[in-house]
Amino acid sequence: MEMLTLLLAFIIAFGTMFLGAISGGVGLVLRPLLIFIGFPAIAVVGSVRVASVIGEMPGIFLLHKNKKVDWDPCSLPSILPTMERHTSAHLLWEKQLHILGRE
Repeated sequence: MEMLTLLLAFIIAFGTMFLGAISGGVGLVLRPLLIFIGFPAIAVVGSVRVASVIGEMPGIFLLHKNKKVDWDPCSLPSILPTMERHTSAHLLWEKQLHILGRE
């Protein structure tokens, strides 16, 4: 991608994240704008999801550290969604490689 497109994506992401932090949501603005300026939709959805998972980790760690989470009832029901997320991420990655011609 061109440097101008990447700079524009950075400015858009920074602005929407700032507005999202103030208002409580960013997905309705950021994803369509990134797709509009030319990023593949599959890459946008995957990268936003990875960013949100990484962004949630400090909160989960703090809740665990302060003993505000009882992990016993969560352990068994979390296995299936974890497997689903892993499978979905793998399929999206394979599809993206196919679209970009890097198989």
